[in-house]
Amino acid sequence: MCTPVFPPRCVPAHPLWPWGLRYIQGAFGAREASAMASMLLVTLVALVAVLGGGVEAQCPAPADLRTDNGTRICAQLYKDDSPYYDQCCAGDVLVVEPNSDVPYMPRGWSGQASSLVVGTRCELSVWSRRGKRGNTRRFSAGAVPRLQEVRRGLFGDWNDEIRGYYCTCK
Repeated sequence: MCTPVFPPRCVPAHPLWPWGLRYIQGAFGAREASAMASMLLVTLVALVAVLGGGVEAQCPAPADLRTDNGTRICAQLYKDDSPYYDQCCAGDVLVVEPNSDVPYMPRGWSGQASSLVVGTRCELSVWSRRGKRGNTRRFSAGAVPRLQEVRRGLFGDWNDEIRGYYCTCK
């Protein structure tokens, strides 16, 4: 169904969106409505560019995982995550030393890790059950700001599921 306007052209009339372009054209005219729609589109694109531009996580770079005295850290696990990538890798931090073999997580950390960063030339193996049982996953060097996005089995994910780990560096 179309609604005729002046100058002669056909503007789609959508029954579910009465406040759309048809309403604007009825109030202002076709030329002004088209200009307003263009300005709205430009504004929305600019807003997405500004807000969506910082998709990088605030997680440290794998090469930056070092202690204050300069010794290498194999990995860091973080308790807090966020739906926004720039707010991930926050909260309490568990520092994983190279060649750490921990079948049982330290007190307060079992099933609490939501983000992790693995150091350069390191590999972190994790288990979903205590005593190195259950599902296992290996993470190589890099940041995983949201373990919620890493699949574990058919329906699960790794968010708050790490119960043991083994970390090695070359």
